[in-house]
Amino acid sequence: MGNEISGARTVLGCKIAPTFGTAIACTTGDKMEVLALTHGENAEELQTSPIGSGDLGPSDARRGATSPTISLEKNLHFAGPEMAIHRQFFGTENVSSAGAGSAFTHSFIFNEYQNASWLTTAFELASATGAVAEYQSGTVTKLGLNAENPPNYTKMSADILSNALITTGQVNAITSLDAITMETTQRVIFQPSDEFLLNAQATGALTSPTDRINVTSVQFEITKDQSHVREAKGSTGNGQPVLSGTPPLNWMLTVNIARNADMTWFTAMQAGTEYKGQLTITGPQISGAVFYKYVLMLPRLKLVADVKYDLSSAAINPITLVFKGLVASAAPTGMLDVYPSVIVTNLRPNWQN
Repeated sequence: MGNEISGARTVLGCKIAPTFGTAIACTTGDKMEVLALTHGENAEELQTSPIGSGDLGPSDARRGATSPTISLEKNLHFAGPEMAIHRQFFGTENVSSAGAGSAFTHSFIFNEYQNASWLTTAFELASATGAVAEYQSGTVTKLGLNAENPPNYTKMSADILSNALITTGQVNAITSLDAITMETTQRVIFQPSDEFLLNAQATGALTSPTDRINVTSVQFEITKDQSHVREAKGSTGNGQPVLSGTPPLNWMLTVNIARNADMTWFTAMQAGTEYKGQLTITGPQISGAVFYKYVLMLPRLKLVADVKYDLSSAAINPITLVFKGLVASAAPTGMLDVYPSVIVTNLRPNWQN
């Protein structure tokens, strides 16, 4: 038996890194479980033309530009590296006491001045000394949330664009990765008692149970397109990525409902009705009236795509609503921002470092 390592035995770590081009060591609370992870440098191939060489085949080929990426899916925890991923993506994290001893509320708010910090992601490739893939300075380009079929684990997905894959001289060694720990085993479980609220964008604050919509699933995806720039800059490797896309930031919400009772959603689609929404998933009690909590706030949504109500069953057929996310003119009452935001209550003071 060699130094190969199973997926179950592979240790992964992810941590906020304050300085571009400098990896940070993962430590206590930085261990990350995943359902799946794919990664690569995505190197381009440079190859010369054989014209005039006298050979039919290529005589030279080289690695060209790289654009390292990681894509992962995991069961969402109330605390852990996924909160570092949230902070890097949104850009701003405000932390306050939740009023229950060591409990804290984290408000992740979108910052238009992006990439104030980075992510170091490292994981073992084998059990041999030095066999670690270390993605040095990453920025999150896509964040996804999937809550479906309660009771069930809530899943998070993320795409990360990194400056480099480091395979020698890593800050995170095998021995140090083996020693890192998980922040909590409290996973975000979507329960029948959780709720999704929706009302007209221009009306008052969302209230429960008045604005509650019974849903079988809620999927949220937000993308922030970024790319590396081909530039001569007096040093090797990729520089800091820049925003791309038109527009650079896009988000959408897909809601599935078990039954269609009337013409509400078809009328709203054709009328261009705008909404605001909020998904709240509540976990175990921390202390007193304070519970673990994950709240997704969406200040402006619009039904642009077709309402999907297809007849695939002789019984009751479900209905699917796909909302386009828009920037609100002002933060609606009870919400934090004109962009989507997330509030998490847990026992971790911060994810700054």
